[in-house]
Amino acid sequence: MSFNRECDHCGAPHGKPRLRDSTLDYSVSHTDHWLIMAVAGSGLLGADIESPASITNPDGLATTILTATEAQIYAQLPTTDRTAWLLWAWTRKEAAMKLTGLGLQAPPRQVDVSGPVVRADEVPRWPDRPIHLLGLTVPDVPDVPDLHVAALASTVPVATLRRFALPE
Repeated sequence: MSFNRECDHCGAPHGKPRLRDSTLDYSVSHTDHWLIMAVAGSGLLGADIESPASITNPDGLATTILTATEAQIYAQLPTTDRTAWLLWAWTRKEAAMKLTGLGLQAPPRQVDVSGPVVRADEVPRWPDRPIHLLGLTVPDVPDVPDLHVAALASTVPVATLRRFALPE
C-alpha cells in the first residue's frame, strides 16, 4: 500500500495524502486527548476535532474566520454561548477545508458552515459537488478536562457512522 501526496490543484507533492489505486478516502485530526480518523469507501472526507482551550480570544477569532452570515449569528448569541458556537463553526470549517485539500488556502471568511451543506461560492478551486457537514459526539471522559467538539465533512451524505475505541 502506498500513498500519493500530489496536489489536485497544482500537481506539487504537498496535497492531501491519499491511498494510491483506491476509492477509500480518510482524514485524521487530533488534540492532546483525542484522535479521530474517518474512513469512507467513496467520496471525499475531512475531519476535525478541537478543544475549547484552543479558543483563547473568541471575539478576535470570530472577526478573522466568520462569514457575514455567521458573524451575525455569533453577535446575536448570549456572550456565554459564543465560545462554544465558535468552536462548533471552526471545526466544521476545518473539516471542509481539509476535505478540499486547500486547507487554509481557502479563506475561512468565505467558507460558510452555518447550514448542513458548506457554501463557498467565491473560493477558487472549491469542489463543484456539495460538501455535507455532520457534528460528531465526543464522549465526556473524567480525566479529560474539556468537552471537545468534532465535525465531519463529506462529499457523500453520511448514512452510517460506526465508532471504534482503540485498545488501551
